[in-house]
Amino acid sequence: MYANNEDKFSSTWWDDFLSSTQNMSQTAVIRNGMPKEETALMQQYILEILADIAKLRTNKFGYRVYIDGVQLENNDMIQVYDSPPKKDETLAEWVNRAFGERKFGMIINQGERFNLELSKLIAFKLKPLLDKIGMPTEGIIFTLFIGNYDSTPLGIHLDLPGKSVIHFHLGPGSKTMYTWDTKEYLDLVGEEKYNNQNINKYLPFANKHHFDEGDIYFMPEDTYHVGTQEGLSVAIA
Repeated sequence: MYANNEDKFSSTWWDDFLSSTQNMSQTAVIRNGMPKEETALMQQYILEILADIAKLRTNKFGYRVYIDGVQLENNDMIQVYDSPPKKDETLAEWVNRAFGERKFGMIINQGERFNLELSKLIAFKLKPLLDKIGMPTEGIIFTLFIGNYDSTPLGIHLDLPGKSVIHFHLGPGSKTMYTWDTKEYLDLVGEEKYNNQNINKYLPFANKHHFDEGDIYFMPEDTYHVGTQEGLSVAIA
C-alpha cells in the first residue's frame, strides 16, 4: 500500500510509486492521488469526448458500448450517438437521461486523441516518471472506461503485450480489480483463459485490489484481471 505524499506527482512522489510497485513489477493501489475538484474536471473532459465521438457517429478507436451485458452492433449504436452528453450536463444527469435503469459500459481506446486539455493534464503528471524510466516504445495510450456495469464486459482477460496500466480512478463509484498469478490461473482454467466470463468460479483464487475516487491503481503487463464496481464510475487507464 502506498503512503501519502503531499507533493503529488513530483519526482519524489514517483520515486515512492516505483518503490511501492517494485519498479513497476507488482500491482499496487495509491490512495488519494487526485482531489475531487480534479476528478470532476477530468470526468467533464471525458463527457466532452463522448459528445465529440457522437458527432462523428463512429465506433472506430476501439469504441465499444455494452448495454445489459450485450455489445451494441453498428445499427444499435444510433441510440448512443443520438443521446450524447449535453454541455454542462453532469455525469449522473447524462447517464439517467441516456440509459435510465439499464446497466451499461463503454470502452474507448486511443482516448488521448480527443481532448487536448485532458492529454496535457495526464502528460504533466507522468513527465517526472518518464524522465526516470524513459518513454514506452508505443508511447502513452489512454483507454477510457465509463459505466455502471457489474464487471468488465470482457471477462477475465489479458491486455496486449507490453501494456502496463496506470489507472486514474475518477469515481464517483468504487472499483475492485481482481488479478491472478499467471501460472496458477492457467493451471486452473485451461482453454478458458481468454475473455473468461465464468468470473465467480475463479474469484476465490484471485488477489483483490479495491480503490475509490481519486485513487490510482497500477498493474504490470501480462496480468490476468477483471474489474468489478459499485455503481457508476469513470476511469482513465
